[in-house]
Amino acid sequence: MGRSGCAYARCLTLLVSTSLLLLTFSGHTSERDLQAVERQVVRDVCDRDLVLLGELPGHGEAVGFALKARIVQRLVERCGFDAVLFEAGDYDFIGFEQAVARGDAKAARLDNAIGGFWSNVELAGFRSWLFDQAVRRRLVVGGIDDQPGATSRHASAVMPALVAAQLPATDAATCQQAVARNLDWTYDKTHRFDAPERERLQVCARQALARYADNDASSDRLMVESLFHYFSRQNRSPEGRERDRSMHRILDWYRERLPKGSKVVVWTATSHAAREQGALPWKPLGALLAGAGETDMATIGFTALSGESGRRGSKRARLPELPDDALEARALTSGAQARYLNNQALRAHDGRTSRLFGKAQVDRWSRHFDGVVVVREERAPTFPDATEPPK
Repeated sequence: MGRSGCAYARCLTLLVSTSLLLLTFSGHTSERDLQAVERQVVRDVCDRDLVLLGELPGHGEAVGFALKARIVQRLVERCGFDAVLFEAGDYDFIGFEQAVARGDAKAARLDNAIGGFWSNVELAGFRSWLFDQAVRRRLVVGGIDDQPGATSRHASAVMPALVAAQLPATDAATCQQAVARNLDWTYDKTHRFDAPERERLQVCARQALARYADNDASSDRLMVESLFHYFSRQNRSPEGRERDRSMHRILDWYRERLPKGSKVVVWTATSHAAREQGALPWKPLGALLAGAGETDMATIGFTALSGESGRRGSKRARLPELPDDALEARALTSGAQARYLNNQALRAHDGRTSRLFGKAQVDRWSRHFDGVVVVREERAPTFPDATEPPK
């Protein structure tokens, strides 16, 4: 029986690996160009301990998603990376990890943790591969954001009671109800998401967090602290860490728990991966890591010259046109459908306009990224409950 189970697991991994390799985008991006970019990125970052892979901040580009998935798989299988962390709430990944430890993890739980941006058809095989690797204890899959998402089922199920359990009886019920209202978003005419409610949420989370020791490294404390910073930002309080500082904190928590010598890949937006703040209105995660002395890190930006972007339930939209001398246009003058610019090649495009941070702007891109992937034509993802995003 054990041998049959192992054979089945190996076959499943092979099937998923093959499906990732055969992903094509008929008429959009040639397979040959995608394979070349994949090889070049993996070659450049294989020996790093930490790799930040970006994407356009709209989180709605199918070609980039599928290419990132292939790169992540190669980093795990060929370069020894043993953790994949998403720009998604830590709560449901912790719930998934607990389910793996109990032996009752389900793929739907991991899908909920990963969230709606990446729950598309193009990444179905990748998510299956992640699940298989995680339940076989070959890979840690986690989240580094403090924001609960629309699919954060574990956060809704456990956080109200977890906060209440740390509070005196006089406050516990009120706080539990307030946290549940927020995470389930069940506001009505009686209970509104107004200034008093935002203050109440922050105070509840602050009081609960105060009951934990500063050196408590438990997942419960991590989640309560995440909720405190999330509620504090909702309340526009200076106590709330900026999202990237919160992501830095959660990333550190994961890395401290991993075995010595572990290698981590972070799936995030290009604007969070940047090594320097530049014109960004906040200090990005990549810059925070660099400022903390992270020397064995690679940051890879993703961008596109043209095409469409879309999210679940939203209208797909054309990417705004770029000038003829934009980084994206100049990088693809050879006619390639996708291209990877390593840091040396990227220097030739410093001072050019690019949409790497979303809005077209000029910057010294080689100071932000070790490399950049440019796709000629993006397309909006498709989702299991629809053939395509609404027009």
